[in-house]
Amino acid sequence: MSTAQYSPIARDGLPFWVAGFVGPTIEARTCREDGRDVSVTDAEYGALATVRVHDARAMRATDLTAATTSAYRTIRRLLDDRPALRVARMWNFVPGIIEPVDGLPHRYMAFNAGRFAAIEEWTATDGDVAGWMPTASGVGDDGPDLVVHALAGPYTPVPVENPRQIPSYRYSRRYGPHPPCFSRAVRVPAHGTTGALLLLGGTASVVGEETRHPGDLTAQLDETLANLSALITAGLPRAPGPVALQETDPLSPIRSAVVYHVRERDRDTIERRLRARLTTVDSIEFARRSLCRDDLLVEIEGTATA
Repeated sequence: MSTAQYSPIARDGLPFWVAGFVGPTIEARTCREDGRDVSVTDAEYGALATVRVHDARAMRATDLTAATTSAYRTIRRLLDDRPALRVARMWNFVPGIIEPVDGLPHRYMAFNAGRFAAIEEWTATDGDVAGWMPTASGVGDDGPDLVVHALAGPYTPVPVENPRQIPSYRYSRRYGPHPPCFSRAVRVPAHGTTGALLLLGGTASVVGEETRHPGDLTAQLDETLANLSALITAGLPRAPGPVALQETDPLSPIRSAVVYHVRERDRDTIERRLRARLTTVDSIEFARRSLCRDDLLVEIEGTATA
């Protein structure tokens, strides 16, 4: 039985593990820039940059695309002033993420077009896309604003892909004119140890590029955990050792998790199942949010240690 703390996620959308990961704040600055709120927090082990685009839900598709690209450019500019830092993890909260807009079935597609353009610019100077891509989550928000957070640190993040899934940036056009751009996870050094920390991006019931088990919460949750297991196995390969060690639960390295669920009534079911499966986790946070596909019911992100 897990002794984890189960709690709602913080209002700013950032999981609680982030504060401990970046360490004590050295300096925090916030300003208003071109009608957006922009902030950057320098901390002992890295930095956090945030851009809030006001009233993005009311934007036309082309305007949202441009605003997204601009938000990413702003984050890149903020972090270019800190050349020792590299972006490892991003969170994107997209208002009305699965609402139609200007002929597109989902607003997420307009957001993805803007992110795609920005990532192309970033990789033009940072090299091959697959060798650099940060991990990310992209979920909905009931409010009017687009919020983008970026976590950067003094290390070179190593992207990790899930062998059960097509890399997001290679999705077919059935998921939009431009694919989402993120790695499934990144591996970074764990503070104060010789081990590694795996930052797990938003993971759902997707195999290949297709949703599995539409409408079936339990099956989707099990498929999501299977994807997390595969991702951890790929990102934190075990050293040679006794067979007993090799048969350890592949989910046991998970230390923190954030659960995004579409329906409030599903929370108790999800919590009961996770208490049984994530027996070594330290904390799990919950947030009711729309997801990037209208046939998904649950998405999980988090951290895992070697």
